[in-house]
Amino acid sequence: MLELTISPAAGSVSLGASPGSPITVGASVKLTATVPTGQTGTVNFESSSDGTTYTSIASCNAQAITATTATCTTTALPAGTMDLEAVYSGDVNYAAATSTAVPYVVNAVVVVGGGGGGGGGSSSGGSSSSSTVPTVTIKNIPSSASYGGSLAPSFSTSSDGTVFSTTSSTSSSAL
Repeated sequence: MLELTISPAAGSVSLGASPGSPITVGASVKLTATVPTGQTGTVNFESSSDGTTYTSIASCNAQAITATTATCTTTALPAGTMDLEAVYSGDVNYAAATSTAVPYVVNAVVVVGGGGGGGGGSSSGGSSSSSTVPTVTIKNIPSSASYGGSLAPSFSTSSDGTVFSTTSSTSSSAL
C-alpha cells in the first residue's frame, strides 16, 4: 500500500499598526494583518512586554480574513513598550504563521492636580463648577533603566494627587 502525505504550503502574515507609535493610553489603534491571496481562516493579534510571552489583545482574537486582510481596532493596549504580532491560524492549504514583531510604545497619562473638584462658583438657581485639569505625558522609563552616576529620578504624590518629580544626587570631595 502506498501512503501519500500532502503537507500544507507555508503560510505568511504581516502586521501593520495605525497610527504609528507612540500613542497615549486609551487611544484607538487599528491593527491590520495582511496575508497572500488564497489564505483563509483567522488571525489573532497579540502583544508582549518582554518579547517572549505573547498574550491575545482584548477583543482581537480570531479575526476573520476578508480577501487578504484581518483587522482589529482596540483601545485596550496598556502603557509601556511592547511587541505586537499577528498569528495566522492556517487552513487546509496553508500552515499557521506568525508575523515579525512590530515594536510599539503606549505612553501613560498622569493627571496632575485638579483632584479636589473645587473652583466652582454659585449662582441663583443652582451651582456650577469648572476647572482645567492639565495632563502630563510621562515617557516610558523602564524600571531597569540605568541612570549613570548617582542621579535617579523619583516621583511622589501629595494628598491632593499632585505629582512631584525630583532628582537626587550625591557628591563627595576629599579634604
